[in-house]
Amino acid sequence: MFTFKGKSTGILSSLEFRDFQPDELEIVNRLSAVWFVSFVKIHNFKGSRYPYIFLRPSPVLSDRFNLYTEVLCIFHSYDTFDARALDFVDKTLFEFNNRLDKLCVLVISKAGNIFKEIEKLSADKESRIYIPFNFGEITESKGKESALIVRRLEEQLYTKDLFAFDSPLRTDKYFFGRKADVQTLVGKYSNGENGCIFGLRRIGKTSVLLAVERELRGRNCPVVYIDCSDTKFHRNRWNTALFHIKNALFSQNGLTNSDGYKEHEYTEGNASSNFVNDLTKLSAHNQKKPILLIFDEIESLTFDLSASEHWSEGLDYVYFWQTIRSVFQQNSGLFSFIISGVNPHALEVPKVHEKNDNPIYRFITPNYLGFFNVEQVAQMVTYIGKYMGLAFAKEVETYLTDDFGGHPFLIRQICSQIHKSIVADNIRRPVVISKEYYRSHINKFSQNISEYIELILQILIDKYPSEYELLLYLAKDDQKTFLEFAKQSKEWIIHLEGYGLITEENDIYHFRMNVVRDFIRLKAKAKLLPDSLEERWAQLSKKRNSFEKELRLNVRKLLKISLTANKAKAAIIEAMSKPNQKNRAQSFAYDEIFDHEIYLVDLKRAVEGNWKIFENIFKSDKQKFSSYMDNINKHRSDAHAKDINEDDFVIALVSLNWLNDCLISNT
Repeated sequence: MFTFKGKSTGILSSLEFRDFQPDELEIVNRLSAVWFVSFVKIHNFKGSRYPYIFLRPSPVLSDRFNLYTEVLCIFHSYDTFDARALDFVDKTLFEFNNRLDKLCVLVISKAGNIFKEIEKLSADKESRIYIPFNFGEITESKGKESALIVRRLEEQLYTKDLFAFDSPLRTDKYFFGRKADVQTLVGKYSNGENGCIFGLRRIGKTSVLLAVERELRGRNCPVVYIDCSDTKFHRNRWNTALFHIKNALFSQNGLTNSDGYKEHEYTEGNASSNFVNDLTKLSAHNQKKPILLIFDEIESLTFDLSASEHWSEGLDYVYFWQTIRSVFQQNSGLFSFIISGVNPHALEVPKVHEKNDNPIYRFITPNYLGFFNVEQVAQMVTYIGKYMGLAFAKEVETYLTDDFGGHPFLIRQICSQIHKSIVADNIRRPVVISKEYYRSHINKFSQNISEYIELILQILIDKYPSEYELLLYLAKDDQKTFLEFAKQSKEWIIHLEGYGLITEENDIYHFRMNVVRDFIRLKAKAKLLPDSLEERWAQLSKKRNSFEKELRLNVRKLLKISLTANKAKAAIIEAMSKPNQKNRAQSFAYDEIFDHEIYLVDLKRAVEGNWKIFENIFKSDKQKFSSYMDNINKHRSDAHAKDINEDDFVIALVSLNWLNDCLISNT
């Protein structure tokens, strides 16, 4: 039984309900038994009449539903409910942004389809929380309006899982903790500079980029968001990809495709000049405001990483970014761009396919999207949880931050698990999630989101295996091996710290997220340092055989390209150490030599003897190449049927990983 009485309910005495219909007035009076009516107005919008009032929650409603700001209530006096009413809601909430609750809205309608329409709208996880009522059920409540309103609020608020977002946020309704990141990128645009953000999947990069787009559209600035993983970009060649970017710009910023050059005019020879002319036309159409190009999932247009061969192995990356950089530098104030991806590979590698300069090497300083601190976590879970009847003890906010490193997506998924657990345990809301409840359930909750952790780490496993292997050793608390690996490339450590996966304190590295550490320990136990002699030899042999195969292919291809077949044949025969082997090789064609008797030491000597051809692959470090090749040739199970101690195993593994990484980075 709920009792509403006193000054907390009623109607502000100065309000005038001029032009309200009798049934609308009756509903206002019935609502005033539960809320305090503080504002009233009637507005004509898109040909329809919308009376609306502001409802201040009584202490009873505030305590039960965590509603502390005024709530918008609109009247819809029509037989059919349509989207125009929700457009009016958006308009009104924008106008009274600092006064009204941003999510919760009461909709009172004569439409018979109101409940079905509201249910359909609620399928969109980013929609507002609409509390639907029919005119008749309120006018006929006859003193039971308080029970009706409380029941409907419970139905619409307590049953929704507002934490279970698994897609980028396209509105500001649930967007938290990233205002500084958005303003940094907007500031770069305003200053005519280029920007970037990097980070693991689900960290919120796309949500930030979409927020930047919304901010600039609100200022009437020409901007376009490009999802590079869309096949219409990466499946096209570099010149037609530029055309599709122009098309997207035009269609989203006030020009039609017919206003610019056609696709067949974006030839390899004309794409650059036509792109400049089209952008200049768009800028003039928008009061000469600079244009912003936002490139998300940049890996799809990057050498080595793209799923399309002409980008990953061809020169489309070079031509595309040569055009973007050249147009940017030669047309001051015309446009700038933001790139976003997992890893700043595109900015850190000086050469593309060994001999082509990378047009955007060090062109922008890499910037990683950070995790939430405890204050930001508290703001997010408190704001979302209040609508669901969930409050979190201060200790729980700290646990969420520590256990999940402040990763907003993972924290929301854990809070979603908490919501489901409360439902399953039939616990009455509102409820405070205590530290005891959290501790007793967290292992189960973490197991339930393991698929998301795997999804987040999968990009490292697939694209950056050396960085993932570093995590394997850190998960085993093997600081020695971890540091040996880390010496190979400081960038690996910079990336892992940038991702927010690890942190360093007093020269000791730790995982920032316990859940990631535990996941890697569980999933990758077999890949850590083997205890048995057989397992050590098996792991080295597998890696060595894979490396030797790739090195053989690279040596054969590059010698032939650089020296011609006859000179390449002479060079590889010269590198052979056995006279009989050399004699047999003379009778083979160049390519056939590599299908017969040729050893790892021969490949090593061929690289050393023709170092100018291979130096870019092996980071211009001939001494390290030679030393590491000696290490892996020395530690072979077929040549040394003896024990291999832990130190020798680590030396061989570090050597193999460096050599393999060099080949992978230049394949």
